[in-house]
Amino acid sequence: MPPFPINNRLDPTQTRQATGYEKNLPTQCAETQTHARLPRTHEYGRWPRRVERTTRPRPRTAKRLISGTTAGQGLPKSFRILANVEYRRTLRSGRRRSDPLFTVYATANTLGHPRLGITVARKVSTKSVVRNLIKRQIRESFRQRRGRIPDLDIVVVARPAAAAEPRDALRESLKRHWEQMLPS
Repeated sequence: MPPFPINNRLDPTQTRQATGYEKNLPTQCAETQTHARLPRTHEYGRWPRRVERTTRPRPRTAKRLISGTTAGQGLPKSFRILANVEYRRTLRSGRRRSDPLFTVYATANTLGHPRLGITVARKVSTKSVVRNLIKRQIRESFRQRRGRIPDLDIVVVARPAAAAEPRDALRESLKRHWEQMLPS
């Protein structure tokens, strides 16, 4: 009988070891080699020798995707509305102002600073990239003006028309909303 199966059929009485598929090999090598596959004596002579590369120094600071912002200028959690109850309270009892791009709800708070909540539904855009861009524009616009806005809880709800508008139009619309909230 041959040491390999004929027509992929194996006699069930034989084990794999008996057919020669597995061999008992020692687990330890006699000596270690730097390049185990091709020791230097058997390498092709015309190929350049492998040289260990040194790693390039990497820049210490990451490049920003949004120009004009620097590290540490984000919107802290204390300036965000995080709880669902606070969103509902603002949407139910807050003053409402609307335009074709955004609806803004606002209620007074006792924290001593304004807070922002953002809602951009899938109805606005099915693409998460577009929804996240709108959220970033809202957040950045609020961050730049939060010192002049009175102590309010503000929820900005994006409308479907916001997805098709350029960034400048979004900023102008938000700027008008923030100015309407300023005390006269």
